Amino acid sequence: MSNDTTIVKKISFVTMKLSDIKIDEDWNERSPARTRAEGEHADSTASEEGEDKSLGITGLGQNMSLVGQNTPVDVCLLPKECGPNAGTPWLTTGFRRAMAVAALFAMDPPQAVQGLQPGEIRVCLREGLSLEEIRLLNIGENVREGIITSDRVYGVMDLMKINPSLTQKEVAQRLNMVESHVSHLVTIGKKLSPKLFKEWRESVKKPLGKNVILSICKLETEKEQVAAYKDAVEKKNESENPEKDPSAWQDAAAKRAQEFGFKLGTLMRLKMIKLINFDIEADDADNFLNREVACDLLNFKKTITKVGKDGAKKSVDVSEAVHRKLAGYVNDGILEGLLDPEEETEEETAEREAAEAAAAEKQAQKDAKKAEKAAAAKAANGKGKKGVVSVQA
Repeated sequence: MSNDTTIVKKISFVTMKLSDIKIDEDWNERSPARTRAEGEHADSTASEEGEDKSLGITGLGQNMSLVGQNTPVDVCLLPKECGPNAGTPWLTTGFRRAMAVAALFAMDPPQAVQGLQPGEIRVCLREGLSLEEIRLLNIGENVREGIITSDRVYGVMDLMKINPSLTQKEVAQRLNMVESHVSHLVTIGKKLSPKLFKEWRESVKKPLGKNVILSICKLETEKEQVAAYKDAVEKKNESENPEKDPSAWQDAAAKRAQEFGFKLGTLMRLKMIKLINFDIEADDADNFLNREVACDLLNFKKTITKVGKDGAKKSVDVSEAVHRKLAGYVNDGILEGLLDPEEETEEETAEREAAEAAAAEKQAQKDAKKAEKAAAAKAANGKGKKGVVSVQA
């Protein structure tokens, strides 16, 4: 028979109104900025390397309104150790699902999860858990999702604050992590400047990875850490967004122009179309396509962006000379297309004849060596016959 101190743990699956649940986004391991982020953003350790992006609350809400809520959120009734807040329904997991339900409810008219009423959410209601168990439940869901490193540091440090007697080994065992990884998280939590930690955790799209942050933690002063952090962010941005040569587009445009011209020339050779005023002997400029047509048809840029010495960006018009140069590739392509593929050009004929002459010379050299070897063999055979004695029975 149990005594008065026994904690009875109960689980029930219910539907609750979101307004009846206490939601503290600052308590959640996943940062509020990342929980509420819209559009493509980093949401896991994989996305620190540029992969596995989440599309945000709006997309999740739209999905839930169409197919329903497959996984209930966890809501825990706060234990007695929380004093006057004991018994409060506390959102423990599923913060993004809750935000999505709230976003649906805020629409005009209010929208709902498929199968529920507006403002309702499916819940796994848990009773009898301690604060440590509630935090472990919150971290545990995010462990499965591979949450971003800065959020993992936040969760682990709060867990060790709730239960200061926990060792790093025990934390690793409870969270099914490698102990060395937990050690790295604790190092960051203790040594990284609080100011930088806040900035790092709120970096929704391009957060720095764990190893970079660990190297920054080796610096003693906040000033040194801030400078190193800023430098690392700049290098990361430069590597992911290298400056492009403003004239680089011209190479691709020239290729498109030549290919387009070749198709025109081929159609002209087959007498399927006729270009008015096209003169094979004329200068490229005389055959220059209408500038507007060339820009629209061949994606010739009309303006490009250049960065000045002061770092300011400005839009610059592409000169007519550049467009004429590119249009010259159209003319080159037309001339190639006009050639009968079965007819050789003078250059092709010369190359073929030179190759044939070289092959003939090579064969003649082989024949000469063969004849020389045959003559030598014949001479040697003749000398041998003079010394032969024929014996007959």
